[in-house]
Amino acid sequence: INSDLDERQKTGVHTPGSPYREDEPIRFNVYSTYGRNNRKIVPANTARFLPKGWYLILETHHEGTGKPEKERTKLYFYETKKTPSVHPLRRIDQMATSTVVPPYAKNFRVDLPDFKVEKDSLFLACTAHMHIRGRELQSWALLPDGRKERILSIPAFDYGWHPGAPAYFAKPRFFPRGTVLKSYVIIDNSTVNPFNPDPSATVPYGSTLTGDEMPKFQCVYHFARD
Repeated sequence: INSDLDERQKTGVHTPGSPYREDEPIRFNVYSTYGRNNRKIVPANTARFLPKGWYLILETHHEGTGKPEKERTKLYFYETKKTPSVHPLRRIDQMATSTVVPPYAKNFRVDLPDFKVEKDSLFLACTAHMHIRGRELQSWALLPDGRKERILSIPAFDYGWHPGAPAYFAKPRFFPRGTVLKSYVIIDNSTVNPFNPDPSATVPYGSTLTGDEMPKFQCVYHFARD
């Protein structure tokens, strides 16, 4: 696997706030799902680009239940004999991996790294990701002409509502080159949060549901002219 930046950009991966080391292989997410029976149907004439020679890795995360459990994960591939004319899908992950939430913090704001649109683009879908201390997410676009457009507003985040995949807009949203995406989240590590298992804990960024937080905003898009 080639780890240079040109190849990384070809895949459509951009994770503001999480710089790659030049000595590590490229890794990017083809598809994510959370919860049960979640499926993602991408629009017609779109696809994720996988360079020749890359490996696909299936990774699953589980919370312990104290008893043996069964996993029934299925992965299907469909082959076509002709090369279709498609738009390569790209994904933005605005992540604050240095997040540390202090004990008993009720309205702890985390500003996610900005993302600047490098080419005229059509944004197809978006979603938020947090754990049980997550309370709010706001995301908007600052257009080059100074206008501000709301992308996603979740004033009362509920992990139980958490979607399994990005929610697709009714119509693609066009953002011109130079648009800046800005997002922030509010985390509630206080005693007021009924889902908080331990308000006295210092909560770092991480993947465990009860011990860590993972403030993240994701968008799926493609260039308007590939």
